[in-house]
Amino acid sequence: MAQKSISDISHNCLSILPPGIGFLTRLTQLDASHNKLIDVPPDLTSLRVLLKLDLSENQLSFLPPLGDLRKLEMLYLQHNQLVTLPDVTGCMALKELHLADNAVKEIDVEILEGLSRLRVLNLRDNKLELIPEEISSLQLLTRFDLTNNCLSTMVDEVQPALKEHIPEVGLPDIVGFLPHLQSLQLDGNPLRSIRRDIIQCGTSRILKFLRERCKGEGNITVGSESNFTSSAEVKFPDRYMMRNGRALSLAMQDLTEIPDSVFLDAVEAEVTSVDISKNKLKEVPLGLKNLASRITDLNVSCNLLTMISLELGLCQNLQYLDLQKNLLEDLPQSFECLTRLRELVIAFNKFSELPECVYKLPGLEILIARGNQLTKIDISGLSQLKRLATLDLADNNINHVPPELGNMTQLR
Repeated sequence: MAQKSISDISHNCLSILPPGIGFLTRLTQLDASHNKLIDVPPDLTSLRVLLKLDLSENQLSFLPPLGDLRKLEMLYLQHNQLVTLPDVTGCMALKELHLADNAVKEIDVEILEGLSRLRVLNLRDNKLELIPEEISSLQLLTRFDLTNNCLSTMVDEVQPALKEHIPEVGLPDIVGFLPHLQSLQLDGNPLRSIRRDIIQCGTSRILKFLRERCKGEGNITVGSESNFTSSAEVKFPDRYMMRNGRALSLAMQDLTEIPDSVFLDAVEAEVTSVDISKNKLKEVPLGLKNLASRITDLNVSCNLLTMISLELGLCQNLQYLDLQKNLLEDLPQSFECLTRLRELVIAFNKFSELPECVYKLPGLEILIARGNQLTKIDISGLSQLKRLATLDLADNNINHVPPELGNMTQLR
């Protein structure tokens, strides 16, 4: 793995970034948070290998187009004075976009089209009145925070004859069909058509309400249970469909198997992200090995897997792996080869202990293992994970938390 180059100039009184910062072409992380920046120089986009950019807690009201930062994965802009979404068209690798506590009034639909890998979108404490239906293009979105905005559904309160003359305001029902959405925060919005008790019940209840309302209105939905088709009837994406976004998505298709030809087409389309979640797969498709040298993101959650094939260990460029909600009890030792894996989700399986191979993942930063049958916390194993920052062991059978866990100061 390439060495990370980090620049931390946070918690100062800078009003401008240092001249020539664009010459730091090997920089992978830049933290300029908690300053007094009112502008950033255009040559910031010369940092072509930048993975993480933190400009939070400043006084920014405008940013230059950031599309040249094609490897950028995390962008932190909370607590500024932005009134529009930053132009991140071209940031195809972006996974997290944090814009809390700004003054954003609308979401540019054209910007959404290039964010197919986005998983976290934090827009709390802004001035949004409308979420466009194109939000459905964010198929990998897991966390969507809209707390304390101006979302309403006034269109539901006028006479039916007038509805077509009034623009839709608020939250579209299609949000209920985002296949991986685990957290949707709506508190602090005047959403009068969604009862307060539904919002207080949390994400799953809100999503269920949106789906039911959408079906009740007779709308065509993408990915709803009523539209499931058998494996024989599904139309698999061709290489031209996959080339846009470099992604293969077959989520929620009720599949029991996936032909090798689909993965061969994915190779020609240079696919790096594969989503085959929410199907009925009993094993990881053998054809996936054709993408072993290229794939960086893999989601096989919500299937019927009882074991993982050894071939998955060949995916040495894998950075994100989601295996939650299967029937797994162990992982193969070949997982030790996943040296670039940064996030592993094995929640809601049948693990009685964390597999030994997990402790051999040097790049692991996030480990989600909630909802299993774990009985203890192995400090000697976890202490080998020097980069581990997020550890979730909720809903297990653990009856003792060893005090040595406090020595893992990198945990956030």
